[in-house]
Amino acid sequence: QSGVQALIGSTDKTFSGVIADGNNGVLATNNNFNNGPGYQIGILQLNNGANGSGGVLTLTGSNRYSGSTRIDCGIGGIRLAGNGQLGFPSPNGLTGPLRIYTGFLDLGGRNQTIALMQDGNSGGQIYNSAVGTVSTLTFGYGNELANRSCSYQFKDNTGTGGRLALRKINSDIP
Repeated sequence: QSGVQALIGSTDKTFSGVIADGNNGVLATNNNFNNGPGYQIGILQLNNGANGSGGVLTLTGSNRYSGSTRIDCGIGGIRLAGNGQLGFPSPNGLTGPLRIYTGFLDLGGRNQTIALMQDGNSGGQIYNSAVGTVSTLTFGYGNELANRSCSYQFKDNTGTGGRLALRKINSDIP
């Protein structure tokens, strides 16, 4: 798989580029998904730096990757801003899970659609820090037929901010 693995120290970073699947987002549909350069599914993995203090990676680009998003970075996390979004599930159902082990995903007033959430740990959080907004996290795209549990926390905010709404869908394309 190809993608971005960010090692974050205590300094916050902003990434305004676009993370996308190879081959301009056109993935193979012949069950031969990872053959050849440019056909890999994009992924995003955020880990803490050597000091373990955690920073924040703010995504402002309209990312189009269909691979997984993994947050494991101590007290840091991923924040969405501007046009920022996580990857969006591909039309042919090639999707990766959202996993939060430590750290957070701050929707920052944005709406986000993902395929599925996979268990991380209870220290992970999803919330909306943008005052006066409602962020909707829609999940279930692709209707993966597996039982999942998810132990991280879903919160409106961390004291000041907006509201978080959850929406579960079936196999319908949003």
